[in-house]
Amino acid sequence: MENIDSKILELLRISPQRSLSRRDLAARLGLKGQQRKQLTAVLKRMVRRRQLILLRGDRYRVKESYVRVEGTLSMHPRGFAFVCTDETRSADWYVAPQHIGGAMDGDLVRARLLPRRSDRKGAARVEQVLHRAHTTLAGRYLLRADGARVEPLNPALGEAILVSALKEGPVGESPIVEVRITDYATANRPARGRVVQVLGPQDDPLVDIRAIITDRHLPADFSANVLAEARRIAAQPFAEDISERVDLQAIPVMTIDGETAQDFDDAVAVRQEADGQIRLWVCIADVDSYVRQGSLLDTVAKERGTSVYFPGFCLPMLPEELSHGVCSLMPDQLRPVMVAELLFDQSGAQLDGRFYPASIRSRARLTYTQVARVAQQADDSPAGMPDEVMSQLPILLALSNLLKKKRFERGGLDLEIPEAEVMVDDRGAARQIRQAERNEAHQLIESLMLAANEAVARFLTDRGVPMIYRIHERPKPDKIVDLQKLAKECGYSFSAGRQLATELQQMLSAVDGHAESRLLNQQLLRSLPQAVYSAENLGHFGLGANCYCHFTSPIRRYPDLLVHRVLKAILAQRCPSYDSEAFKSLAEQASRQERRAVEAEREVVDLRRCQLMEQRIGEEFVGLIASVAEFGFFVELHQPFLQGLVHISRLPGGDYRFDPGKFCLVDHHRRSFFRVGDRVRVRVVKVDIGKRTIDFALVDHEAKPIV
Repeated sequence: MENIDSKILELLRISPQRSLSRRDLAARLGLKGQQRKQLTAVLKRMVRRRQLILLRGDRYRVKESYVRVEGTLSMHPRGFAFVCTDETRSADWYVAPQHIGGAMDGDLVRARLLPRRSDRKGAARVEQVLHRAHTTLAGRYLLRADGARVEPLNPALGEAILVSALKEGPVGESPIVEVRITDYATANRPARGRVVQVLGPQDDPLVDIRAIITDRHLPADFSANVLAEARRIAAQPFAEDISERVDLQAIPVMTIDGETAQDFDDAVAVRQEADGQIRLWVCIADVDSYVRQGSLLDTVAKERGTSVYFPGFCLPMLPEELSHGVCSLMPDQLRPVMVAELLFDQSGAQLDGRFYPASIRSRARLTYTQVARVAQQADDSPAGMPDEVMSQLPILLALSNLLKKKRFERGGLDLEIPEAEVMVDDRGAARQIRQAERNEAHQLIESLMLAANEAVARFLTDRGVPMIYRIHERPKPDKIVDLQKLAKECGYSFSAGRQLATELQQMLSAVDGHAESRLLNQQLLRSLPQAVYSAENLGHFGLGANCYCHFTSPIRRYPDLLVHRVLKAILAQRCPSYDSEAFKSLAEQASRQERRAVEAEREVVDLRRCQLMEQRIGEEFVGLIASVAEFGFFVELHQPFLQGLVHISRLPGGDYRFDPGKFCLVDHHRRSFFRVGDRVRVRVVKVDIGKRTIDFALVDHEAKPIV
């Protein structure tokens, strides 16, 4: 029974909020016979020493002050933080400002749990930083009488960093710089560092983006060697004999993308067979023909993982000589591709699928706007569109609708969550923020790409080869229960059984067009876990698919390139060069890179929103309440398309309380409440660029009686 006390504490520390019985502890510790009897005495002693707490049913839980947890520190703009013990960064343990020490947002920390109070969630004190998330950061350079310092642009990254004064005069007043931290801050000493480079003047919109790239540690510029390699490959594009590919140059394929797109990953073509069946060709740029496994370009692509798209600016996964050049499926250019040739019956069910390397020559570069106008019968034939392309659009649109219907029938979800699109001027500054359009053309390409991705995943899964999947797990039971309660309050219901996805989609269809639609769509999205990459096939809940992968965007996503390599190996009857362990590591890395990119993209959009509204303080707008919390509610404006907070302290009179069951703020004295979907008039009163927040004050609201 040597060191049994520490083993018990270690076992209970794994899940400090759970309890274990004496029998559970004995089983997990592998105790037998006399050792089990001794365990009773050990547990009693540990309770007397206040190391453990004895609960009902002879169950034990570790006392918080003896628990150490490890997790990622997530800073809040208001100065406190949370220690998050999983990769979703859910708030597990509250850390008060005075208990953060010298830790920074994103650091891996060890924290000691503090005694629990009945009126709040678990709290902790940071004791040690195990791994620093930031060695460099972007900030505003300030030169004062007492010395130079750099104030981080991101408030979550702490106080000013002391630096040596720049020898050469910087560009502009208080320029934005990148600083490398040499000594991290402690509870009583500021951080020190040195300026690595001057990013530029603080009023330059592209410098804003460069600063966020620095803070998010995104790979920025390509090295001279990488660019030289890209130019060499672009000058002699085909690394293999084009005659060894299936020649599809006679097939009139087309690309359909946004107006400003330059990296054309995919081209499509369709043909209605004599028996009514529909044959679809999805042709995807064969990036592996240019970016060979293990090459310098492959190493760079793996480090980046994904292209990152900012308003008016792109951080590509591959140099533009490839992403906008020889890899891109531009019109009238011979290009190598990987093809998914799929045959569907008249109901949209897939009958057959073939996969092979081919060569194509795109007939037309169409935009979503052009195809949408055709779908709406507002434009019979856009200028310059060949008849052989135009004749395919009605068939493509019909197939898209069939595929979408099939997907929803099996439980695929169609969430209506609007996204923002930032329109910028020549300098990159925001001139307008509007709701991104999602028309029939967007849905057409989405349906075709989903079909190709799923078909490739099934093909490779059936052959039992290791690969990288795109998975989306079922929501946790407690999230489902909360959503059921909310749905009931709104007059709807769904079953949480085996057909959960189908039930949810039926609820979304029923609520479509009603006042509760936004609230239920929003809460369903929050209930769902994030989709991630995985070497294990766990299915895709949101699509209702048993297996799914990313295949259709290898110019901008590294996992797609990996899937191409596995597919090419199987078609050539070779053993893939990646095993399960390699894919496990690559999947985890790709998921982290994707989250990093999404967070950076979101931060730039939030910054542009604040910059736009900073010029409009004092103006009034009409909007809808988009979400409600204990501290107030967020109002969404239609033009410009953004949200701001009406804090509870800015509400007129009354004693408002948050009703979590109905997701509303209730004033029982005045018998009124604020809920999602209410129409309000607000005034812009404050914008905090650093914290990326917009504050509104309520001007008018039609009070509604409590039912």
